[in-house]
Amino acid sequence: MSAARRGLIHASKEAGRAGLSLDVVNEFPREQGGQGFADGGHEKGPGRPLPGGPPRSKMSPLPQRAHGGIVPLMARVLVPLAPGVEELEAVTIIDLLRRAGVEVVVAGIEPGPIRGSRGVVLVPDVLLTDVATEAFDLVALPGGLEGSRRLAESTWVREALRRAVDAGRRVAAICAAPEVLRRAGLLQGRRVTSYPGVLPMDDESYTYVDDCVVVDGPVTTSRGPGTAMDFALCLIEQLSGGELRARVESGLVRPLEKAAE
Repeated sequence: MSAARRGLIHASKEAGRAGLSLDVVNEFPREQGGQGFADGGHEKGPGRPLPGGPPRSKMSPLPQRAHGGIVPLMARVLVPLAPGVEELEAVTIIDLLRRAGVEVVVAGIEPGPIRGSRGVVLVPDVLLTDVATEAFDLVALPGGLEGSRRLAESTWVREALRRAVDAGRRVAAICAAPEVLRRAGLLQGRRVTSYPGVLPMDDESYTYVDDCVVVDGPVTTSRGPGTAMDFALCLIEQLSGGELRARVESGLVRPLEKAAE
């Protein structure tokens, strides 16, 4: 199926469609922190050299894709999922972006449902290998220690990330997933954050900060499940503007900060 046809099918669906199947398992091993990931095997990739590091050009507002035919101009986001993903982060990213009318393509790195770090089962829209070479305005990575480790091992994920940045698009990662960006060579010279203990503190190629959400050029990073909503709302603002972010946020009934006395 062509990218244009797939985009039309997605655009015709309601923005709030869930696309997720929940099967909660109460007992599941909890994540453990660490300095980066242990090296593992690599899957067979696209079979061509990966491009170099990220360009340093100033980012312009998105979406930038040319619109042709009857396919509506909307931001298009890839959310790769791997077993062990932090499901709270994944669902928050997918749900809020779809509330904003963004076309979200949820892609599993392997066939079939994906079981998260707490036993919640998520059903991807497509297999990553079927869409990894297509154009996306943003590639957003949810965390989870095991899920992020498996994303980092995927040549297809690295290819999608580097293609996005090389094309002047955006990439984003939360919790343990900023390590995936580091492995792909996309954090050099940037301000970044992550779940505590994930990114090596002795790596001087980036500047680590403790902010909830950090945006530096095309790269957005965030800390963990507790910052997932702020992370997703920030992505909406980058893709579609502050007005739409405010409209989406107003419908969430988030607690207002107490006025200073």
